[in-house]
Amino acid sequence: MRLEHSLRLEQRPRLVMTPQLRLALDVLQLPVPELNDFLGEAMNDNPYLESEEEEESSHPEESLTKVSPESTEEEHPPKDEEPESAWIEKLLLEERSGNQGVRSPVREAEAVSWEAQVSAPLTLRDHLAWQLNMTEIPPDIKRVATYIIDSTDENGYLPSDWCPTPNPFPDEILSHALELVQGFDPPGAGARSLEECLLLQLKHLDVEDPILEKLIREHLVDVAACRFPRIAAALGVPLSEIHRAVVSLRLLDPKPGRAYSPASPGTYIIPDVVVHQVDSDYVVTTNEAALPRLKISPCYQALLWEGNVDREVRSFLEDRLQAALWLLKALEQRRLTLHRVSEAIVEFQRDFFDFGHEYLVPLTLKRVAERVGLHESTVSRATAGKYAYTTRGTFPLRFFFSSGVSTDDGMRSSAVSIKRKISLLVKEELPRQPFTDAQIAAFLNRQGILISRRTVAKYREDLGLPGSRHRRRY
Repeated sequence: MRLEHSLRLEQRPRLVMTPQLRLALDVLQLPVPELNDFLGEAMNDNPYLESEEEEESSHPEESLTKVSPESTEEEHPPKDEEPESAWIEKLLLEERSGNQGVRSPVREAEAVSWEAQVSAPLTLRDHLAWQLNMTEIPPDIKRVATYIIDSTDENGYLPSDWCPTPNPFPDEILSHALELVQGFDPPGAGARSLEECLLLQLKHLDVEDPILEKLIREHLVDVAACRFPRIAAALGVPLSEIHRAVVSLRLLDPKPGRAYSPASPGTYIIPDVVVHQVDSDYVVTTNEAALPRLKISPCYQALLWEGNVDREVRSFLEDRLQAALWLLKALEQRRLTLHRVSEAIVEFQRDFFDFGHEYLVPLTLKRVAERVGLHESTVSRATAGKYAYTTRGTFPLRFFFSSGVSTDDGMRSSAVSIKRKISLLVKEELPRQPFTDAQIAAFLNRQGILISRRTVAKYREDLGLPGSRHRRRY
């Protein structure tokens, strides 16, 4: 067998991820807040990019004053020729623009906006410590009570290892301090277990109910599982008494300290798309107001026209100019793609915009991609993490893509509309006779929605709704 070497040329089409294509895909996938940060970094990195909102005086060439010996009076007029109002306006503009000039300490103090200062939220420990400071007690008891308050968690409970071993505090002082803290507001704070927390609340409310106390001490697990007949048989009381005690038990708070837990800051959403209703039609516009309007800097562009520029400098300027043009083109492609995809979504979900959530139809990325002539991955990038402001509220663009189930007329109903129907049924049910999953499935089948009990249970769990046994109220 003979081995030989040879060269052969072949043409094979393949997709090459060019830098321009990668930039366009990255820009397309970014929502407005992240894109705003990306453009800010791009302007800091590329001198050719600047915002149209920038003042003309920000250019280095225009900020320089050319002075000639022959015409100093023309270039610098005397100060007394400038009206006083112009100087006042100049000072006000410097204050607004944050000019870091020489400022007096008095003016610095006046510039502080005390209305903008936000106080720290009141925590449970702060609330308990305030009550302790308002109580006249011996110093040794106050010291132990302070230690107990510092040991409580955000729910108001003491951990299992809150008391060190061996106990450095006298038993009498420790019990007195613990009783003092457990008597503070909110009732139940300073408890060492759930049973103690609930019993402290009963004591605070001055409620004497032997059945309710036994439920708390011995049958909390059965109460959570709704095994009321077993509890009635164990206590030897009628089932109605157990139901009455359970209703009272549900009025107590198992986490008394959560009212003082710091709330999570609200999330501000900047929509990428705005859907306006004009008469009987809907107009889609992309939100460009939240983004800087970029342009090519004419000052740095003029540097390329000069003939006395070094070769390395010219190469750098040409490279930066090319990168700036790519970014501007990617931004325009993002705007057009997002507009086309949003228009297709509005077209498919026209009934939702006209009538509401119940008319949301199932929609897939493939259908939208076929309508706008793009790939599914491009549609996925265009809708990822982006929001649309509509006449019915602000929704993620992925909200309009939903699976569904078949109906008796051969159509399909979206999972969002079915979940809304289930939520309304549970909201309108009788507390003593809640609907089971089978009953909800039968009700939806009578409306023409072909759905099984198992699917109803899945949708109910997605909504965070408990089963019928746990929703029953007596």
